[in-house]
Amino acid sequence: MEEEIVELPRLVLLTERGKASLVAERDRLKTELRAIREARPTLDARSPGNSSGGTRMAGENARQEDLYLQRAEEIQHILRVAQIAPKPKGKETVQIGHIITLCYAAWVEKTPGGPKTSRRTRRYYEIVGFREGDCDTTPARLCYEAGLAKHFVGESKGHKVLVRLDGEIRLVTLSNIKLPK
Repeated sequence: MEEEIVELPRLVLLTERGKASLVAERDRLKTELRAIREARPTLDARSPGNSSGGTRMAGENARQEDLYLQRAEEIQHILRVAQIAPKPKGKETVQIGHIITLCYAAWVEKTPGGPKTSRRTRRYYEIVGFREGDCDTTPARLCYEAGLAKHFVGESKGHKVLVRLDGEIRLVTLSNIKLPK
């Protein structure tokens, strides 16, 4: 019997605004998307009289254009996911497409080159996959495999999961499930 290869689960970052509700976040993203579409610089918008540095200016404009387009695509994905995400009720199992909130402590520099301090961070993620056999999993058994990581069952305050954040594997706490309105 051949074992089926299943893609490892991923958590996709939805937004870094921790305390805002998803409704407020959706409205903010729609406004940002509208502003991007209205104010996006075009390559022919540079000043024609600037002959020195024109090539550099064109390169910067092209890079800026790419950043605007990339951000617009991210926002459209977030809005699309929030619209169709299933809504768990009560003790219903966490499923693919649900939006969850993850809390973790991160070491950040207050000033560049200065001392690091621990800051509690809260981010929204969309669940897009589980390990095989964990499709009907409760928050207590929610697991995310990253590298050689095993899943953790947390204390009563929250459930521990391993996630990949900024290229590093971190232990974070699943605090609650956020529902898109």
